[in-house]
Amino acid sequence: MRALVVVTALALASCSFTTASGFVECNTDADCGAGFACVKTYCLPLPDGCSRHAGVFNQANRIPLLAVQPMSSPQGDGGIVTDESEVQALRAMSLAVEEVNEREGLKGRKYGLFFCDSNDDKNRGAEQAGWLVKNVGVPAILSSGTGLTNTIATQADRVAAQAMIISPTATGTSLVSLFQSDKNVWRVAPDDSQQAKVLANEVAQATAGNVNLKVVIAHVHSDYGNDFQVALRGELTMRGRQVEAVQFSGGLNPTDALAVVNTIAAKSPVATVLIGFAPDVVSIITLASSNPTLRRSAGHLWFFSDSAKDPAILTPVTGPELEGRLGTAPAQGAGAAFGSFSDSFLVRYGIRPDSYSFTSHAFDAAWLTLVATAWAAQNNGGVTGARMREGMAQLSGTGTPTQLLDTNWSALSNAMLEGRAVNVEGSSGPLDFNLDTGTPSAPYEVWQVLDGGLSTVRLVTP
Repeated sequence: MRALVVVTALALASCSFTTASGFVECNTDADCGAGFACVKTYCLPLPDGCSRHAGVFNQANRIPLLAVQPMSSPQGDGGIVTDESEVQALRAMSLAVEEVNEREGLKGRKYGLFFCDSNDDKNRGAEQAGWLVKNVGVPAILSSGTGLTNTIATQADRVAAQAMIISPTATGTSLVSLFQSDKNVWRVAPDDSQQAKVLANEVAQATAGNVNLKVVIAHVHSDYGNDFQVALRGELTMRGRQVEAVQFSGGLNPTDALAVVNTIAAKSPVATVLIGFAPDVVSIITLASSNPTLRRSAGHLWFFSDSAKDPAILTPVTGPELEGRLGTAPAQGAGAAFGSFSDSFLVRYGIRPDSYSFTSHAFDAAWLTLVATAWAAQNNGGVTGARMREGMAQLSGTGTPTQLLDTNWSALSNAMLEGRAVNVEGSSGPLDFNLDTGTPSAPYEVWQVLDGGLSTVRLVTP
């Protein structure tokens, strides 16, 4: 009874009309207060951490979409860190939605993008997604990261899996088998079995001729980090390197970070590949800068994966230590549409999208989702996850590629509404999906710390 009183009080505080039962009636989400959604003519509070984020919410027949991301995460010292790469990814997805809405949406139906912050808790994210699928009727979920994506797709009640799931950032190899089971976990970036080849080549070239050929892979304990470590270890071993792994939990406190650094140093590697996110990279490199074995002056080499491509890794201490060091990531800006996307993103948000990993992939993920809704809506049909999955399989057709840009929305949506497959190219690159894996073939970028910033050195095809 107490929960009902709390919900009613919240509704009364934010809305102006109530029925005799105490619940607030609505026709659209905009009739409800912030943090509420209109569910079957009643305002219901969204799960904690969720909000109406971008697009149109004052239309009764709006098409709801959902982004679930680990925007913030608790740290070992009790603090909370915001992941700036996730911030930029959400901005990219919002940009796509708003641009299509400005083109009148899908035959007058506009899109509304809901957002949920999982707080780096996979189960919390899956519960948030399940609630919005069940109550709001969300037909598609844009999820971030391998672990979160996997949990949303496989949660016990399977409610969220009724929606189409697409991830701009999930690269774990374990998701291939999940896609093969139900064709429902699509990804804009290729899986890490391919990135491992590119990164292993960079490490092998840099350590060629060194008497000590031992390489340490220090990786975050997660679906992403564990999968990548296995793939990279195999590639480095084939290239004649002795490989040892050091695992750590994300959100390192100073004591744990020191333990990781000491463990790496005790193995006396010529190079360390660090698979982790910005806060942990900063913690580890800061301490390593004063370690006799791992500091730059000792000749030790650091390499990084896509998760570290974030300007936040560069501090007054880590910047000089990492100058010239290399990393890899699914390529930003490899598609013909990138120039237009980059210009729009810069004008709207005042930042270059290629300063972070996966920003263009996020833009493409939202665009692919929008185009798939048109396939689902053929013959005035309902926009459902099952129908959208069918639409995704129609986006690697033959013929001249059509760029995923607002100027092409009418042509793309009309083709899908008429049941015609299209060949699309995004900002992240060509999007020719392998229908056995749910991922496209795509190039990778080698990025480098240069002059206090992050620069793309070259593009590589595995």
